[in-house]
Amino acid sequence: PAGAQNEDWRTIEFETNEVTAADVTLSPDGEWLIFTMLGQLFRLPVEGGTAEQLTFGPYYDTDLTISPDGSRVAFVSDRDGSEGNVFVLELATGEINKVTHELSSGRPAWTPDGQALVYLSFAREARDSPQPWKIGENPVPTTPALVRRVALSEGEPETLTAAPQLVRSVFYLPDGRLAWTVVEPGSTTWHLSDLGATTRVEVMSPQGIVSSLHTLAGYADPVVASPTGDGLYYRRATQFWASWVPDREDLLFFPFRKASASWIVSLSRQRGWTPRFAVSADNKSVYLSEAGRLWKIEVHGGAREPIAFRARVRLEIQDPVPPPNLAVTTVGSSPPPPLLLRRVRVMDFTEGGFRPETSLFIEQGRIRWIGSKGDRQLPSEIVTVDVGGRFAIPGLFDMHVHVGKPELYLAYGVTSVRALGWGWDNTLADRWESDSDPAPRSFFTGPNLGDQIRNEEDAHTYVRAWKDRGAQFIKIYNTISRPLQQAAAEEARRQGLPVAGHGTNVQEITKNVILGYAFLEHLTAPSRVYDDVLTMLAAAGTRWDPTLVQYAGVPLLLRDAPERFTEVFNSPPPIPIYLRELDTRVLRGFRAELLAAIRAGHRRGVKLQAGTDALPGFLHWELEYFVQAGLSPLEVLRIATQEAAAALGAEDDLGTLEPGKLADLVLLDANPLEDIRNTQTIWRVIKGGWVFDPEELRPPASTDGEN
Repeated sequence: PAGAQNEDWRTIEFETNEVTAADVTLSPDGEWLIFTMLGQLFRLPVEGGTAEQLTFGPYYDTDLTISPDGSRVAFVSDRDGSEGNVFVLELATGEINKVTHELSSGRPAWTPDGQALVYLSFAREARDSPQPWKIGENPVPTTPALVRRVALSEGEPETLTAAPQLVRSVFYLPDGRLAWTVVEPGSTTWHLSDLGATTRVEVMSPQGIVSSLHTLAGYADPVVASPTGDGLYYRRATQFWASWVPDREDLLFFPFRKASASWIVSLSRQRGWTPRFAVSADNKSVYLSEAGRLWKIEVHGGAREPIAFRARVRLEIQDPVPPPNLAVTTVGSSPPPPLLLRRVRVMDFTEGGFRPETSLFIEQGRIRWIGSKGDRQLPSEIVTVDVGGRFAIPGLFDMHVHVGKPELYLAYGVTSVRALGWGWDNTLADRWESDSDPAPRSFFTGPNLGDQIRNEEDAHTYVRAWKDRGAQFIKIYNTISRPLQQAAAEEARRQGLPVAGHGTNVQEITKNVILGYAFLEHLTAPSRVYDDVLTMLAAAGTRWDPTLVQYAGVPLLLRDAPERFTEVFNSPPPIPIYLRELDTRVLRGFRAELLAAIRAGHRRGVKLQAGTDALPGFLHWELEYFVQAGLSPLEVLRIATQEAAAALGAEDDLGTLEPGKLADLVLLDANPLEDIRNTQTIWRVIKGGWVFDPEELRPPASTDGEN
């Protein structure tokens, strides 16, 4: 329907044999797996093979469970425009019917007779209310919920719990009793760590009496009853850091007749949510998604058997709005004096390297010619600089900036920034009158569209207001409801503005791709994305800014080579407590996973961006991490210059060193194609024809090194 109503919708199709963080359920006869991938449901023979796509459209379907007779699948979807309601798919016909009418719901479970569903109704003030608890799209452990039951024939829900609690899983025991779990925090600082958390399992008798069945150590979610009634299977995390990233996750079994749980296998850490898994009827195997694959795991011994599959995926998305074609001009009442650079080696992306020593002439802030002087007429008043065979690269772009002293960005060779609000939400032209002032060019959004947005009118007004103020794109934060995110994205599309948003889990990434976001910020640390997500990003043309220095980069470097912090600081910066406390081996594992995702994404054609979400100077480390991921220094330099300019619609004036373009360049003492760390050997920075000495822009060594 959406495709028929809006010509901006496009269908992309591709094949994949990897899946990122899928929910998995098993048919009652043990013959089929049904799993989620990129917001669609797929059916697969339990032994593997070709997966069949079951649901379609520009929607995100998740949180699935199959009926006792195997004929229907209940799942949660935003296909009604909500945060999520429960729908039922008839497998025989493909018919889909809406079951609940909530502001936000999840975790459906079938009653034993298959005639009704129980589910969680998450506490929300209103459809458009802000959600400060929100990480990505799945509710996190601080979201209270009610347990409700709805008969498929009647449709009016019955509330089974008295007040909202931190309820996570809902399920039926083999004896027919309804059960659910309630998380009890061990402290009030969940965002840092909570070693004392417990999960209480409550049961309801047929008479409606609620009692406690067992208490599990740690944060247990999801919890699945053993088909033979002898215990509970669950994923457990015992410590959290950095927005609900667990320090450790395990699959365990708690036998009712014993006092402690038995460990089955360690699992990948998931950011913000944990996908469903299924248990075989004979109680011998668990089926789940892990490390990009589907697995059969033996309960006794933990042996893993991969389930190979191949699926053809069909998704409906909106294409990203292309950046407005910006005419970047020189700023200032007086132009810089004509400048002739002699004996300079100029980066040429077409040739794939640096040209031999030559001359480069700049006039009126633009490159006029590159080559030998020949018969060219030069002005009588001219500044000539012997570069001494140094290497000229285009001015660098930091594509994710919030704060920092402008002159320090320029000192580190960053002549342009993409400013994402929160401390840097106006053009620098408001504060700097000329290109001769030491500040980078700013491509900016307004303040991140977040908690201040209360309704769709606010969203529309916000987008229009910031376009009138000169914003080149809009940043939508994930603390507002999904309907409001969609309203803002649609208004940005009408106004011709690209949209940037977060990409911290597979659900958030996919939903933002569906809405046509042009930029995704950050990574899914500590877990990673696999071929399904990466191929989708490549097919959609969505740009990905992983901000690697923020995820294990800086804290790990602080442990491995603290002396390198003198490159950007006079003293090492403070590191948040949750990163200081992490084991070094864990940090190394995080970085290895992130670099693997970057390497795989680049090979599949994902458009990468180099942004830091950090202070001046860190961009050089971001470039270094890209090279560690497997990109060549030439590819990395292109990303940080030519492709960055194209992403912002400024490729006619910036990003390469060519006649006619603005004279934004960095002169290096050493060749960065031989070692990417040579981007730090900055001799001079030129912006719009004005020459800056980086040593004069940086604070003296005797200061505290504030950036």
